[in-house]
Amino acid sequence: MEIAFKVLNQVIIVFLLIGVGFVCSKTKMLTQTGVKQMTSILLNIVTPCVLIRSYQEKINESGLAGGLIMGAAFTIISMAVMMLISKLLFPSEPTNRYRVNKFAAVYSNCGFMAIPLLSAALGADGVFYGSAYLAVFTILYWTLGVYVFTEDMKSLSFKNIAVNPGVIGTVISLVLFGFGIRLPEIIETPVV
Repeated sequence: MEIAFKVLNQVIIVFLLIGVGFVCSKTKMLTQTGVKQMTSILLNIVTPCVLIRSYQEKINESGLAGGLIMGAAFTIISMAVMMLISKLLFPSEPTNRYRVNKFAAVYSNCGFMAIPLLSAALGADGVFYGSAYLAVFTILYWTLGVYVFTEDMKSLSFKNIAVNPGVIGTVISLVLFGFGIRLPEIIETPVV
């Protein structure tokens, strides 16, 4: 129950921040260019840094790799079930609207919202294990998710899969974690 209140609290905070952003936008304190720049900083810098920090906090703990593998396996299973359900619920039709429905039924906005919520509700543990879900989700999003719209294997791009802040942050985190590499204080401090 305590976690539910933490999540509710964090959701309220997010909505308050959305409200501040809305007011800033309506009063022209924040332009579309500013919004794009802030989103870029959040996705390209803050998200990988939060992932790296959570893995750095876990370097000296043992037995965590199994939890990551289990998290990735459960992600694959849950995504496969959702793909199957979406295929049954949204059969092909001439308007191609079914593609949007299939995509929306399987792929959420978890990458943008999950890390702040996990961090607030479960701390470094939540971000650590949640990153397994996000890594698998991101790979499926940029492969099978793209395929839902195009139905063309040529449209899939390894670059879109690999050069993604979530995947890059997870890979860097896993390498540092796997080899037990603690970042020097001068680098770790700005990351945190």
